[in-house]
Amino acid sequence: MFLNIIVTLIALIVFLLVDIKKVTGRKWVNLGKAVGITVLLSSTFWLPALHFGTSVEMTKPFTFQLNGISLLQYTTAALSNSIAYGFTIVALVGFVMAIIMYRQLSHFSKEIFWIGIGFVILSSSLFPWHLFQNTPIVLLQFPWRFLILPQLGFTYLFSVLGSTLLKKVPQNYYKLGIVGVFTLIVLGLSLNSQSGRVNFELKSPEMKADLYPNSNQIPFVQGMVWYRVTNLKQYRHLMTYIDTADYLPKMSDDTFHTLSMQRAIVDDKPAVNIPVTSKALPDGKQMTVEVGAPLNRLALPMVVYDNHYTVKVDGKNYPLKSNKDHVLTVNNLAVGKHTVRVSYHNGLLTAMISVLTLAGLIIVLLPEKLMLKRKTKKQL
Repeated sequence: MFLNIIVTLIALIVFLLVDIKKVTGRKWVNLGKAVGITVLLSSTFWLPALHFGTSVEMTKPFTFQLNGISLLQYTTAALSNSIAYGFTIVALVGFVMAIIMYRQLSHFSKEIFWIGIGFVILSSSLFPWHLFQNTPIVLLQFPWRFLILPQLGFTYLFSVLGSTLLKKVPQNYYKLGIVGVFTLIVLGLSLNSQSGRVNFELKSPEMKADLYPNSNQIPFVQGMVWYRVTNLKQYRHLMTYIDTADYLPKMSDDTFHTLSMQRAIVDDKPAVNIPVTSKALPDGKQMTVEVGAPLNRLALPMVVYDNHYTVKVDGKNYPLKSNKDHVLTVNNLAVGKHTVRVSYHNGLLTAMISVLTLAGLIIVLLPEKLMLKRKTKKQL
């Protein structure tokens, strides 16, 4: 999600720079208002992320070899209507129409056209991505993320140019017929694409056993993880191990692999661990462990970001404790079954989110009410 936001911001900055000479003082003010309202209304997402992300040292996203896409391969996939990600046949047709009818494009549409081409080239192997492999840009992971922008732009051009051509059709019933046929074609292509995806997934292996580190139980096909979950039991198998440490607190590989298997670590020794049964709660998590022998310290699969957690062990309040890996720990457990319930309540964070969101809503709704009052006064 974070990377997609970055890509979107890059696109907005590009559009702003292209038309920078046309941006008047009033437009700058309106742009500032739009940014401000967006920040206020999205505080439910970015404020907790900022709080948790700055509370501990996070693990950076896994990096891949930066490689641009093959334009021939992706174009062929679009023509055959068998894309998993990239641009669709409608966007491709829009691109071709824009080339043929370029002189009829408005200034704005021409900007969309060239910016779209720019992002396609940026996503492709024509761009020297290998030069940025050892830079922070490697966190982008996949250059094809940029394809969402030409997909949107070329589809827009298809709509604009298609409407222009449709206006030249003399009879309304011909227009309706063309729109109807086109709608059926698009629906057919969509169903065909979805059918291909479903058939592809139906051949994938089912999750019939618990996952564990470095097992290679889930194969990669066409650059995607390939597996199938058909019932609750298989879903639980899938959730027994999540091999993604992105944005989690930094910790050793052994610790991460053990906790990711929903196992608790005994006395800071990842090799010595016991299974944990977890249950999600509206405000936290409940974990149950079976202790076979008295132990001094148990690290549970629960990350602690700050001091706003409430912990109860076997129904009794327990002081919040965490180890150097920011993992919840409980001490001196006797033999038997124990239930650990953790809830999170951050009053200040909740209040800040509420105030910012409310302010955004007021700013959005207030101008509309003022306009209604002005219209009413004029009518009187």
